[in-house]
This record gives sequence, structure tokens and C-alpha cells, in this order.
Amino acid sequence: MARLNVPPHVLSKILGHVSDGQGVTGIYNRYAYDDEKRRAVEAWAQYIGHLIDPSGSNIVALREQAHADQA
Repeated sequence: MARLNVPPHVLSKILGHVSDGQGVTGIYNRYAYDDEKRRAVEAWAQYIGHLIDPSGSNIVALREQAHADQA
């Protein structure tokens, strides 16, 4: 995830690492980083998806035209 620019503190939260409670960060930073974790995991999923199926990155979905348009 470092390659995807996920900050270390967000990665630690994703992995469930618990602060030892020491220092300013352990005492005052109670923010859960839910939005940041979600974006990081979505970026990771997209990265893995491109590794598994690199050809899928250039597929464009087309709308189906109604039969009335063809008449």
C-alpha cells in the first residue's frame, strides 16, 4: 500500500495495530480514519484487480440502443 501512497498511520489502522497509548498521538488522536481506510482498501482492490486482469483496464461499457432508434 505504500506504493499507492497510503500513509503509514492509515495502514496501521487497517491492519488493526493498536497504539501503546504513549505520547500525544496515543492520548489525543482518537479519530478512526474510516474514510481514509475505505479509500485505501478500494485503491488496493483496484491495484490487485489490474494485476489479475490487466486487459480489463481498457474495457468500455456501451449502452444498448432501443430498437426504435434503428427504425
